[in-house]
Amino acid sequence: MEFYAFRIMIRTESSNHILLYRQLFHQYKIDMCAKIESGRLLYIKLNQQKLRLEEYIHLRDAITNDGNVTDIARIRAGRNKSGAWCKVHLRDLENNFVK
Repeated sequence: MEFYAFRIMIRTESSNHILLYRQLFHQYKIDMCAKIESGRLLYIKLNQQKLRLEEYIHLRDAITNDGNVTDIARIRAGRNKSGAWCKVHLRDLENNFVK
């Protein structure tokens, strides 16, 4: 991201050809934003197991130390639009972390 910020920076001592052409500049910005976002999504896709594990390690520790699953699940799952607790998520928590 810093590379692209450097590329579009306005400099007084030299001309930046990307900034001189308006439509080319807009297309460049859009393409680079899409490239950055696709890189982030690819990272999440490839490291999804590790990212989830990181989140649930803290949850498992809290359940082990506190022992009250309903309080933790209430914070984690929240309410859906109808006001009901997310039953699927609560069931997953109980199956995975309560023994």
